[in-house]
Amino acid sequence: MKGIIIKVAQTLWLSLLLLGVGGVMASTGSSVTLKANAPQIYQVKKGDTLWDISALYLDSPWLWPKLWHANPNIDNPHLIYPGDKLTLSWQGGEPMLSLKPHKTLSPQARIHAKQALPALSETLLLPYLNFDRLISNQQLQQATRVLGTQDGRQFLSRNDRIYIQGDHAEQEWQIYRQVATHQRQGHTQGITSLKLVASATLVNQASENKTGVSALALVSQQQEVKVGDIALVKAPQPAAVSKQFFPTPAPRDVSASIVGLMEGGNYAALNQVVIIDRGEKDDVHQGNMFQLAMASGEGENLATESAKALPSVMVGELMVIRAYPYFSLAIITQSKQPISREVEVLPPRQQVVDEQA
Repeated sequence: MKGIIIKVAQTLWLSLLLLGVGGVMASTGSSVTLKANAPQIYQVKKGDTLWDISALYLDSPWLWPKLWHANPNIDNPHLIYPGDKLTLSWQGGEPMLSLKPHKTLSPQARIHAKQALPALSETLLLPYLNFDRLISNQQLQQATRVLGTQDGRQFLSRNDRIYIQGDHAEQEWQIYRQVATHQRQGHTQGITSLKLVASATLVNQASENKTGVSALALVSQQQEVKVGDIALVKAPQPAAVSKQFFPTPAPRDVSASIVGLMEGGNYAALNQVVIIDRGEKDDVHQGNMFQLAMASGEGENLATESAKALPSVMVGELMVIRAYPYFSLAIITQSKQPISREVEVLPPRQQVVDEQA
């Protein structure tokens, strides 16, 4: 039984190595450098995330698959739990982390009694995995709109009955507000960011009330609903979207631009979500890491031809948390200054220097 438990628990990092470490090895020829205060032994606690743990050991947490020691004979799944113990050791002159599972649970109990660690805090992730979203401008033009209430009010609150365009049979709905429209260079079809404001259920179809509109009842809301807001049928989470994803370097030949912020505004900070103009069609996926850099010639005192030839200065990092076909949502995981649309979004290990070097 002990061997079975160890076999199940160690599998967290195998899939990381299979899915991500090849890219890390290809993009970084040097050895992993540990933080000076990296713990020799660390016991996983409730509330930890994979990102938190890797940041204990590395300045660039997306490099942590290179640090992890996995048994190549172990199958899936890739799970780590509170109570598990991480041990730092050295092999062939290289640092190595290994895992000793918490022994009090059987493999099945581990799966059902505890929740495996997510990549990042669920408080940060869940709004963008389950609620806020991007839709193409073509979808926006075809979207169902909120028409109002019987008494003509412009702002609607919980328990109000609201009316939407068309005859609909779907039971569960979500009401969104447009934040902004974003374009990708070379693409005629843009994308619009949406913010969830309420959830609703169908109470009356147009075919039943003979009015040409369907009625919804608001069941929860984050803001008041307005006439003109967008009503979308609640859809299941795509299979490619999960809390259980892992940091991996973005494809080496893919760079991107920030085209907007999910919350609006001009600048993003740590833990805020931005929209980049690369997605699944560019081989960009959930968990991909990019570096954020400012060109050396951007400052007022550096606007010379010689300065523009200097390498870019690294000002932060971001991680893709949800990929769409041509765009992605990405969270700022590190920032040394406010992040604007002028910042370059580069695959790791490009010619970027630390601004404190």
